Amino acid sequence: FEIAGKKQLEKEDELLSMIDSAAWKFAEMAEAKNNLYAALKHYSVALSVIKDKFPEIKKETMEKVIEIYSRLPVKLKPPPIAVKYALEAEQCIDRNDIPRARTALYNAIGVAPWWPEARYNFALLNGAGTPEAVRQMEVFLRLAPESPNADIAREKIAGWQKILQEAVQRGAEIRKDFPFLIQPDKEGW
Repeated sequence: FEIAGKKQLEKEDELLSMIDSAAWKFAEMAEAKNNLYAALKHYSVALSVIKDKFPEIKKETMEKVIEIYSRLPVKLKPPPIAVKYALEAEQCIDRNDIPRARTALYNAIGVAPWWPEARYNFALLNGAGTPEAVRQMEVFLRLAPESPNADIAREKIAGWQKILQEAVQRGAEIRKDFPFLIQPDKEGW
């Protein structure tokens, strides 16, 4: 069973790699024709299929999403399914179900990785003491540097980085296998 499972995972990785390559190719063609909206759509598709096993490709694709989004003359509204996830997150927050709210916003970002507000809210839900919150807020600032919330975002990042630095100095470790959490130190954090 273990060998069959491993082969299945390899086939899945190969298929995802093919989808990613095709999406990149379509995105590059659209970008060459200065069709930024189509390019953003295809880079977003590529980003959605990339697994965390390929962090360099994921990072490069996110850079393209940010670059293309910043060049758009008129910013896109999120697609209805992304809005549905965001509304679901709000309902979860109202019920104090933060884990499900995080999942819903994570799904919204998966559909619309260029949506600054989803990044901002996801960062706030992840909260202080998480490298993921810092990363999401940094992406928010790159997507919406002129946002009315930009100064708040910068303050949050500075505060969160200080918390992380203090935790690491006390002996906490940032887990490499799950990068948006840190291992607590002996004192808890």
